[in-house]
Amino acid sequence: QINLVTRGGTNDLSGSVYMFQRRDDWNAKNALLKEAKQDKAPLERDDYGYTIGGPIKKDKFHFFASQEWNDEARGVAVSGNVPTAAQRAGDFNDVNTSCGYQIPVDPKTGQPFPGNVIPSDRISPAGQAFLGLYPNANNPGDCGSNWVTAVSTPIDWAQINGRIDYTINSKHRALVRYTEDDWENPGPTAGDANGLWGDDQFPQVDSAWAQPSDSLTAQLNSVIGSSAINSFTFATSGNEIDIGIADQDAGARQAIIDTIPTYFPASGKTSGGQSHPVTWGSAGLSGVWTQGPWFNEMRTDLYKDDYEQVFGGNHVVKGGVSYSENLKGETPLGSNEE
Repeated sequence: QINLVTRGGTNDLSGSVYMFQRRDDWNAKNALLKEAKQDKAPLERDDYGYTIGGPIKKDKFHFFASQEWNDEARGVAVSGNVPTAAQRAGDFNDVNTSCGYQIPVDPKTGQPFPGNVIPSDRISPAGQAFLGLYPNANNPGDCGSNWVTAVSTPIDWAQINGRIDYTINSKHRALVRYTEDDWENPGPTAGDANGLWGDDQFPQVDSAWAQPSDSLTAQLNSVIGSSAINSFTFATSGNEIDIGIADQDAGARQAIIDTIPTYFPASGKTSGGQSHPVTWGSAGLSGVWTQGPWFNEMRTDLYKDDYEQVFGGNHVVKGGVSYSENLKGETPLGSNEE
């Protein structure tokens, strides 16, 4: 449990407006991009907002409100091992076995294909569909990543806060506070660079993240006699993680689904969509997987009462009760594991 103290209004009307910007002009190029002779990662970040507070009725009723927006296009350096143009056509003579990479073998004979080339009539349609998940190689090398780029990732965040304070009389004072927060990464995802999980580094098939949250608090503070105070609080808060689909290549996902049908019907998938099967990589290639569609939600309702009394001039007794109801709902598995 986290308790927050927010700013309240006063008898004077006041406010502020602010803006903060960042651009990539003064940024150094990522070492990985420099080595691969790729362009510098782009960055555009605008953070702006306002605050305003003041009296509704002097000495009696006050308000305070604020809003903030953060619009960002962040370049995230990513890399991986992808099939070369020859390998996409079934020719594996360019595989560097000294790097630990393996040349495919014929499952019928257990031996390499003649000339290390898979005959065109033996190439699996499902395998060809999976190739659509990989971008083209752009960084030739003996070992290591042969694809390096900076993916421009949109990350947008917005928050609104509002608070009213009402002095009922000299012994009772009430406040109501509301906060709404919305964070979106509609794809390509920022991945590990932004604490996200479940997606590979390739933008062909990707997820769209949205994390909205809200919090409402109502509180009544009372002075009891000349030596005691009581504070009653009701609070409700919730947040969601809603992961959808954000594919740059709209046909890549469906092509795999069409060639590798699910064992159970797609209508039974609880995530509200379908993803492709995952592979953790083979023959030196990077794995391909995706998290969306996926959903998680949490909500908490809290009732709390705190009591404090001073007696004997130097002694304080404090006590309280707290009761909460909590809801947690989560898709048990990613859509590619259902």
